[in-house]
Amino acid sequence: MPPELNLEEERAVSQHLKVQPLYLALLAPFIIVGLLYAFIPSLRDGLGALIHPVEEQVVVDDTVDVIEHEPSGTITLSLTPHTDTRFASRSLYTYNTESGDLEKVLHSDTQDYFEPGMSTDGTQIVFGTAPTSGATPNESLLYGDPAFEELLEVTPPKEVMYVRTPSFSPDGTHIAFVGAGKSVTTFGEIEGQHVYLYNTEDKTTERIIMNAVNPVFTPDGQLMVLTADGVHLMNLTENTDELVLPSIEYPFDGYDSFALSSDGTQIALALQSRRAVVVYSIQSYAPFTPELTHTYDTYASGAAFSPDGNYLALIEFNVDETQKPFIGKNPRLIIFDLVNEGEAGFMPLSNFYPQLITIGGWH
Repeated sequence: MPPELNLEEERAVSQHLKVQPLYLALLAPFIIVGLLYAFIPSLRDGLGALIHPVEEQVVVDDTVDVIEHEPSGTITLSLTPHTDTRFASRSLYTYNTESGDLEKVLHSDTQDYFEPGMSTDGTQIVFGTAPTSGATPNESLLYGDPAFEELLEVTPPKEVMYVRTPSFSPDGTHIAFVGAGKSVTTFGEIEGQHVYLYNTEDKTTERIIMNAVNPVFTPDGQLMVLTADGVHLMNLTENTDELVLPSIEYPFDGYDSFALSSDGTQIALALQSRRAVVVYSIQSYAPFTPELTHTYDTYASGAAFSPDGNYLALIEFNVDETQKPFIGKNPRLIIFDLVNEGEAGFMPLSNFYPQLITIGGWH
């Protein structure tokens, strides 16, 4: 039997039993909320926010927008491989910017092919040719379809021994090129190199400006050339000549060159003597209004814009500046992304003579 309780103990127990239901009634809501908090995540998150409020965080995106695009098309080059023989043939190559393949497209053991130029639409090619042996120094031009199936010859005037940088007019009726005679001992000299214009319809050739190099046609048929004092814009119809980009710091020389984008809105100058490549956006032609957009600290020879103008291809070298003229080493084809700023392609050309590499266009 349970032990008997005295009067005082009975009162204590009775009081405890009366108070206990009140405690339970007061604690019941907290017990229920606790169970819900433990087993329902959404309620737990809401209550947590009420108990420990968190300030809203603002995420700042400080990254640069990257426009997704890739280079496409084919770059035409003139390359001369290293060889143990005295005379190595200069040949034409194409570089596929998508696959990275370098392919020899025109070669002869007895004939040189060099200094290619392409029409704006890529349907015609023009390039220099001469016997590989050097026995007959007079060089001429060949032009026609890029498959080299039907080629026509341009025989320069008798005073011309060397031809360089041929360029098609937009309508394909004229070819501008540089001709040099015996007096030119190095192509670093602009003096003695002159720009000639060949008419593909009546087969005539005329000299249009003296002491100038690198003729390039604009989309509306004007001609841009490089002289010692800068880049000139020539209107061949109205017979006008305007200096539009003066030389930087000191006179340009024959190792400097420039390229024009296919739509005529960008111009790139590869300035070997300054170890720099500068790119301008052409805001207007009348008046000529250039705006500097890019500068690259590099030693480069020749340049070509991609068809869409988003990329710039250069032939880049290492040089020993203690040697005069500079001797290029470790040549490579570099493609710069003009939109996102950075290198978008690289092709080593160390198996070829640096001083004989030329870039002929991108299509």
